[in-house]
Amino acid sequence: MRDRTLRVNSAGMAALVAAALLLMLAAGSTAGQAAPAVPVVLTVVGPSQPVPAGQDFLVTIRVSQATDLGAFEFGVDFAQGVLSTHPDWMALTPFLGSTGRSTGELRITNPPNLMDPVFGAYSYGSGSGPAGNGELATIQFHAAAPGTSEIELTQPQVTDTNANVQQVTIVAGSVTVAPSSSMRQLFLPMLLRR
Repeated sequence: MRDRTLRVNSAGMAALVAAALLLMLAAGSTAGQAAPAVPVVLTVVGPSQPVPAGQDFLVTIRVSQATDLGAFEFGVDFAQGVLSTHPDWMALTPFLGSTGRSTGELRITNPPNLMDPVFGAYSYGSGSGPAGNGELATIQFHAAAPGTSEIELTQPQVTDTNANVQQVTIVAGSVTVAPSSSMRQLFLPMLLRR
């Protein structure tokens, strides 16, 4: 009887050891993996009301869910018959340097193989980059002609302070350009002779 008890206990012990090993292997296979990266969101925020033709206006590029932000760059795509801009009209806001890191800017008017102007910025120095939400940049546009234009960021790149590329999600914006208000219609009375 004692021999049978040892066999049952041995079989039970072997099953417990096997189950424990499986649990350890399963835990070990996920312990070394990083949590899924939450993408950085870049949003184009344009004017909420139509802009009269002939006027300049600002568009803001907002970042959400940033973590240790170190650098970014993007192209800008828009309807060139409705709007115009120039890389010199793109400006960095204080968010990238808000943790005390120094910043620099990059502007390319006609990048190779692209029609869109490119703007970017980088930071350097000690310490972490900013995290969370904020305004990254502003872009001044000129409302050239009546119509509607989507404003989309192309080929975006976002990195942390160690130059690790982060996932990016883009939310495009749009603007409506209305006919210029400077062209007033003048109605004159009409006199008829009999």
